[in-house]
Amino acid sequence: MFIEYYKDYLLCKIELLVNPDDEESITRMKEICEYFMDQGKPKLFDPTSPKNIVIEHEKSFELILTSIQELGVKTDKITIFEFYTKVEYFENKFNKLKSNGRAK
Repeated sequence: MFIEYYKDYLLCKIELLVNPDDEESITRMKEICEYFMDQGKPKLFDPTSPKNIVIEHEKSFELILTSIQELGVKTDKITIFEFYTKVEYFENKFNKLKSNGRAK
């Protein structure tokens, strides 16, 4: 699959050098570039690395959970659905206050 995309890339590149306004080649080139972008380095899951994506998500979750607890909401047995509903509620409330000029 990779070789086919690479071959298409080279053919598109040649076509665009000859005819830079060819919409079909431009569209195909964008698709090929997206394919190659998706082939990039995967997210890091190494437990010893500080850039571990799982640890980053866990920290983010805990920070938001702590913020919700500071507002007086009990979070002992909160489900993911309840968690994100509360986050959305407070985000909407903040945006409403912000649009009224009452939030900092």
